[in-house]
Amino acid sequence: MITLLLMVIVIPVTLSYGGKGKGIKIYEMILKVMVALIVLSFMGVAIALSGSLEWGQIFSGFIPNFSLISEPSAQYRSFLDAIPTEVARVFWETEILTLQRNIMIAAAATAVGINMTFLLPFSLLAKKWNRKFRNLAIFDLATGMVIPFVIATSCIVIAAASQFHGKPFTGLLDTSTGAVVVNAENPKYGAYDSMLSKRNLTQGLESVAVVDSEKQIAAMLIQRGTGDLAGALKSLFKGSDVVSNYVFGFGVLAMAISTISILMLISGFCVCEALGKEHGGLAHRLGTLIPVTGVLWPLLWTNESKAFLAVPTSVFGFVLIPIAYLTFLLMMNSKKVLGDHLPTGGKRLVWNGLMGLAFIIMAPAAAWKAWTTNLTIGEQVIPFGKYALITFIVLVIAGFFFKEKENHAPS
Repeated sequence: MITLLLMVIVIPVTLSYGGKGKGIKIYEMILKVMVALIVLSFMGVAIALSGSLEWGQIFSGFIPNFSLISEPSAQYRSFLDAIPTEVARVFWETEILTLQRNIMIAAAATAVGINMTFLLPFSLLAKKWNRKFRNLAIFDLATGMVIPFVIATSCIVIAAASQFHGKPFTGLLDTSTGAVVVNAENPKYGAYDSMLSKRNLTQGLESVAVVDSEKQIAAMLIQRGTGDLAGALKSLFKGSDVVSNYVFGFGVLAMAISTISILMLISGFCVCEALGKEHGGLAHRLGTLIPVTGVLWPLLWTNESKAFLAVPTSVFGFVLIPIAYLTFLLMMNSKKVLGDHLPTGGKRLVWNGLMGLAFIIMAPAAAWKAWTTNLTIGEQVIPFGKYALITFIVLVIAGFFFKEKENHAPS
């Protein structure tokens, strides 16, 4: 019912974009209101938490810590050091590092975003903003996307980290007696038990007893969702629903609606470009409605089948980043594309240096992410990422030769 309600809200909002100038203004105004709600909601949560936060550590966190790619976060160190068995310590370090890397990669993949790659150029074309509007476009991008994104993301990360990072899942462990006792009635006990079972099946640990520090690490690594954060905030604010459910939940809802709408819009643009159709026409509208098939998720994405959606999405999203960077790099050096606006001198050197560095960093990371991503169904492990990466490379090469053949075909 909730999914159908979201569909009823999102479809007319998204289709309003096809109404040329007036429709675009209506759509963008709705989007701006949603973004404002997101920012204000998450700011409200962060402000409410401000008295209990260590702001020095928060501001230092804006400087990327690349050591987290190869070392567990400092919050886990004391627990890892308390594990007497080397094999067990290595197992938990690997689990922590895997989780850290996946989160960092997911953050990098979504930070660039498909919005920047597809929607921004089309939006500028639809508004007829050419080079004369360059300063206005930069201001619009900064105030409409960059600044709200930084504020909203920072606030939600601060709220989540303050409640969950380096802390066992609430109610799962009882340490009041000095020993660590696990509550088997906790709703996350299944996830905890699965983690311990994986540990006990590791070679060399089959007969090694689980110590208390391992139980605490396992309880810390259980992944939380927005519902868990809302619940944690409720207990923090003396059971008040105002901040925990309504303010925070309103921001999450606005974020979901705006994201769904933007991705629907991008789908319509992609269909038009693939078929060579005019934007705003029937093909655009039908293409926009393709993602509406997502309402079928209660029927299709259940139990283990959920992995079929999550794994391809994460791999595909991350692989798009170096493609976008390489495309921008080639365009900035193309006389055919930019003509007299091609950067020259020091400006060209700076742009090439920055974009080249970004591509050099992200391309190997995307390839590694794809190559090492597997799909687990029961006891069967499918190297989905390897197949996807090889298929993608073959398609790129085939597309290149097809384009060359098309360009040299007699007219």
